Formats: sequence, structure tokens, C-alpha cells
Amino acid sequence: MGGGLGRVSNHPEYYLSDGSVSFLTGNILFRVHKSFFERESEVFRNLFETAAVDDPQSGTDARPFTLDVKPDEFEQLLWVWYDREYSYQQPTKEQWVTILRLATRWEFLKIRELAIRQLVALDLPPAERISIYKEHGIDDERLLSSYVELCRSPTVPTKADGDLIEMETLINILQAREDAQRKAVELGHESPTSASLEDETLREIVSRFFGLDPRSTGSSTGSGAQASNLNGERHRGTSASTTITLGEPQVPDRNSDGKENREKVARDKAREEKVKEEKAREEKAKQEKEREEMAKVVKTAQEKEREEKEKRQKEKQAKEKEEREKRQRAGQNSYRT
Repeated sequence: MGGGLGRVSNHPEYYLSDGSVSFLTGNILFRVHKSFFERESEVFRNLFETAAVDDPQSGTDARPFTLDVKPDEFEQLLWVWYDREYSYQQPTKEQWVTILRLATRWEFLKIRELAIRQLVALDLPPAERISIYKEHGIDDERLLSSYVELCRSPTVPTKADGDLIEMETLINILQAREDAQRKAVELGHESPTSASLEDETLREIVSRFFGLDPRSTGSSTGSGAQASNLNGERHRGTSASTTITLGEPQVPDRNSDGKENREKVARDKAREEKVKEEKAREEKAKQEKEREEMAKVVKTAQEKEREEKEKRQKEKQAKEKEEREKRQRAGQNSYRT
């Protein structure tokens, strides 16, 4: 239970003189109001209750709770409570996504709902919105309009879209486009495409492929990915890693002394980096394989759409030629008469 953390600095804004609990992220020490965390998050309520029994000094500057997030990420979450302007208009899309991710992981349900509302209000490209909502477990009902927008597009999803969207989602969109095109042909549209259909009809087709209610207003936020508990056990199949360290709160080494501790930290860090690199290589190989499969699916869909377009063009030309020949024959018969 030693030091080795390196020089610790107090956060310039969120180290509060009247704060009642301390958190350490990286080498940045935060001291904020415990009541916010107890009120909003069951994860932190459990953390504080356990700490009160196991180690009453936990959560002090000498023994802060260690969070496995970056200081600037934790800062963005705290901003929700400590915004001096009383306005939520300032953060960017990236900041709201960070707030959403931490709120989901730590079960700050009201903050999660706030982040979702703010993202809904942003004008995001449909593929990007789908990617964000899927990653954070936001209800599919909210994505119906994005699915419809991709189906109505005059072109199939691009490679960039394919990099963002899961394979299953991409296939459903392509199948819905084909079904919408067939429906447009049945309805006798002159240039039948998925964009030819009325919005209500297209929503019904898309809803069928995604198992949604076409009348849905998308008001649900979804239960989302669940946080890890204090022992790192995951609820309801979440893939989130342990987010809070309790067993041995770290003692900040403000003088950065202790050669033995520094060497141990360096070895541990090297092992962690090696594991991370190996996982990163595996993840990269997996993503490359998925991108290749998506590229094939998109290419096949593009070729099929092109063939269908050429077929319709040829049929149109043949029909026009037949009509011209009919008119010519009718003119010749009239002349002979």
C-alpha cells in the first residue's frame, strides 16, 4: 500500500475547499461533494458504504478513491453539477459522448438521460448517430429516423458509414432498401428507388427489418450498458471493465520518493502496456476483418443497385423504342389510306 504514483497535483477547478470526498485520476487529485455521488449513483453509494466499514479513511486526500478514467473525462462529468453558467449548450458532441459513457458505466441515470437529450438535439449524420447509440445501449426506437434516412439516400451507405455501423445493422439497411425499391416498382413509380416511397411506407418497411414499432416516437432512453460493481462483476452482460478501485486506495506520493516503489510501478506498467498492445493488435485485426466484410457487402449492394438501374434503363429504352415504332407504323398506315 505504498506510493509510487509520482507527483500529484490538485485539480485547478475541482479541488474544492469544502469538498467531502477525494478521487484520484492519473496524477490529478479531485475533492468534490460526496452528496452528488450518493444521490445520483447506486454504484457510488455501494462504494461509500463498503469503504465506511472496511477503511474509514478511504476517500480522504491521503487515501483517495482511484478511478480508471482520464482526468479530463472525469472533469467533464463533474461539469454537469458545477456548471457556473447553468447552461448545457457549451459542450461539444465529443464531450456529451464522454459524459454519456461515464454516466452509463457508473449508473448516473439522470445524467445519462440528460446526455441523450443533448445528443438527440445535435444534427449528427445518421451513421454516426447509429454508432453512438448502439455503443451506449440507447433504445433502437430512437434510431428509426436514422435508419429511414440511410434507406432514403440515393446511394448505398459509404465505406465510411460501413466503418461506423455494425455488420448486422448494415445488412438490415441494405435489405430494407431492396424491399423499398421493390415496393416502389409495385406502386408504379416512374424511377423506382427506395427514396420514391412515402415516409410512412418506408418507416413500416424499415421497422419490419429492425423489429421496431413504426409509430414509435423514440422517447425511451433504453437501459443501456450496466456498470461494473465494486468487485468488477458485470451486471446483465456488460463488457465494461472494473471502473473503481477500492481495496487498496493509493497514497499519493507528493515527493515522488521511493526507488523500490518506482521500480515496481514501472514493471507493473510495462506488463500492463504489453497486455494492452496485445489486445490492441487483436482488436485491430478483428476490426480490419469486419471492415473487409462490410466493404464486400457494400460493394455487392452497389453492384446490384447499378445492375437494377441499368436494367430499368434498358427496359425504359425498349419501351420507348416500341412506342416509336408503333407511331411510325400508325403513320404509314394513315398515309396509305
